[in-house]
Amino acid sequence: MKCAIIANGDIRDYLFIKKSLLEYDFLICADGGVRHFYHMGLLPDIVVGDLDSVNEEHLQYIKAYNIPIQKFSPDKDYTDTELAIRYALDLNATDIAIFGAIGTRMDHTLSNIFLLVPLLKRGIQGKLIDEYNEISITHNNIEVEKKIGNNITILPLVSQVKGITLEGFQYPLEEYDMKMGESIGISNRVLSDYGKIIVQEGILLVIISKDASE
Repeated sequence: MKCAIIANGDIRDYLFIKKSLLEYDFLICADGGVRHFYHMGLLPDIVVGDLDSVNEEHLQYIKAYNIPIQKFSPDKDYTDTELAIRYALDLNATDIAIFGAIGTRMDHTLSNIFLLVPLLKRGIQGKLIDEYNEISITHNNIEVEKKIGNNITILPLVSQVKGITLEGFQYPLEEYDMKMGESIGISNRVLSDYGKIIVQEGILLVIISKDASE
């Protein structure tokens, strides 16, 4: 099952998100993400969170359609986004995409990126998506499709990622050991139909991005 989670981060292009959501079987709203469903005129399959970021108008919108709500105490140990991921795991999701997970709160953005790590260890494809970025991680190999205007950045999520090979890229690598803090992996481009990223050891952050002006 493919699950999409809508969190409370920034979403500027609702048409892009609505089109993207067509690929998913189950839609989970993480707390304040209700506002995004409201503005898109869509309904989630469930709302998960403590509801501290949901105003009354948006809450009534959800209740009017009898959407299930799994409510938690504000004194919970996990973020609303992590609670939504846990719900998706209970559904045996094999693919989890999180929208509205990138915003002005850098602590939440970084936390959401790190939430991809336990998914990877369970063999589940996870990614964060907004209008300008698609963020995923890998510990073995991943393919990236060539698209005009896309930049590909790779960054270590551990102290060192060993044996990185890039095939089909403008700037290739062959069994390169990349240490955290190096910038060699910034802003590459795919030249072939698909670029292949191979990792022998470690966890690598893969960011597909485009400039807002493009």
